[in-house]
Amino acid sequence: MKSFVIEIFKEKIIRRFAAGGILSLIKIICGFLRVKTFASLLGVAGVGVISQGNQFHLTAIALTSLSMAVGIINRIREPSRKDIKEEVQKTQGTALSLLTALISIYSVVVVLSYNTINTYIFNNLISASLLIPILIAVPFSVIASGYFEGIFFSRDRYDLYVKASSIAAILDLASTIVLTYLYGLKGAFISIGLSSIYLFLSFLWKSRDLKENIFSFFHFSFDLSECKKLLNYCLVMVVSVSFGYVATIVIRSLFLQKFGSEMNGLLQVSMALSAYSLPFITNGLWGHMHPTVSSLKNSLDAKKELEISLRIVLTLSTLASGIFLTIPEFFIKIVYNHSFLPSMQFFPYQFLGDFFYCFAFTVSVYTLALSKIRVYLLGWLIFHSLFLLSSYLLLPIVHELSVPIAYLGTSAICASLTLIWLKLNDSLNKQVLLLALLFLTVISTSACLLKFESSFSIRITFGLLVFFVMIINIKKLLHRN
Repeated sequence: MKSFVIEIFKEKIIRRFAAGGILSLIKIICGFLRVKTFASLLGVAGVGVISQGNQFHLTAIALTSLSMAVGIINRIREPSRKDIKEEVQKTQGTALSLLTALISIYSVVVVLSYNTINTYIFNNLISASLLIPILIAVPFSVIASGYFEGIFFSRDRYDLYVKASSIAAILDLASTIVLTYLYGLKGAFISIGLSSIYLFLSFLWKSRDLKENIFSFFHFSFDLSECKKLLNYCLVMVVSVSFGYVATIVIRSLFLQKFGSEMNGLLQVSMALSAYSLPFITNGLWGHMHPTVSSLKNSLDAKKELEISLRIVLTLSTLASGIFLTIPEFFIKIVYNHSFLPSMQFFPYQFLGDFFYCFAFTVSVYTLALSKIRVYLLGWLIFHSLFLLSSYLLLPIVHELSVPIAYLGTSAICASLTLIWLKLNDSLNKQVLLLALLFLTVISTSACLLKFESSFSIRITFGLLVFFVMIINIKKLLHRN
């Protein structure tokens, strides 16, 4: 087994999928401990409220930053302007000016709609004053994630991004434990606000290692032509990221109003575990397939990269979903506590949905790498719109199961549309399709066993089957390469 593991990591593509794994692992550990703190000190209802606060925080950052880092990276990395200092300064100065304007707009909106946010997002379950730390801290994350992250990536210093993000995650965990222990829910909201400040200070601190004048990063300028180009790059990410955050927070707000904070806390369990595991898969796509296919464009080699990436993604997503469906009690008790065991009702839908989601997500990255912007945008518009609409329509029908069932249905529909697109573009590999059907059978069976409360021993048997087929697939993948 040891030699087999070594053989796996000698493969270039596997190494690239493992890149950034340390950061993902640190975030997962810190995230688990953070959730454990909330679960132990705040209870189920408290987790339901604080998860809504965290979702609002992420949504506000996404809408205010417009994912400006994507535009910064693409503009600075363009071959014709990469080493021209004046062009780099033009991009950075314009981006910084745009972000400052967006922060100003955000501040005005927050002041005018402060009580409205509490009413419609939190259903007046908290004191409006609890929102202050989150609202004040958003601009710090906007500059960190929307600006400095772009600078790190544009200089090919992913290592600095990893180090800064890791430092921020550890500081966030420490303050979360202390503040939540001392001040309960109030301390938890303060800790969410502080997380943005930690991220900004960590990015600013590590920017010194770029060996550039730190004041040059805060040079304001504005070029209309550059502004248009930056916003063109941002449009794709705004739709795919910000719309997703908005759709999620609207869905969770409706869920919170109808079923209360305790049920919202139970729903958070499967969604949080899913969110922690997915980056191990998606980071590899952005780190390997996206840049590789971008250079190959629509060629046989590009389709080969898609085939290999799909094999890896299907294997990893099967493993992740299979584990959560086989021993959900273990993760709930370790990360949360016994009070959260009723959340198991959401697991079959959430993690079966993750399998379809990962398949569709892989192809979406492929379309973006091929510069098929309209296809990419349309795909995410369909996904988020369907998720929002189906969640709303299912609320009075399946009640508390509406959100995970909507996620499963939406992911399955988008995966089916993805298959149709691949077929129309002559990119559908029959062997990959057969592999997907095999893994889908295994995961569907595991989901059904959990749904119908099969014994632990039977679920373990199927869990071992998931691991077995994963190993076989990896070996075949290595031989093909």
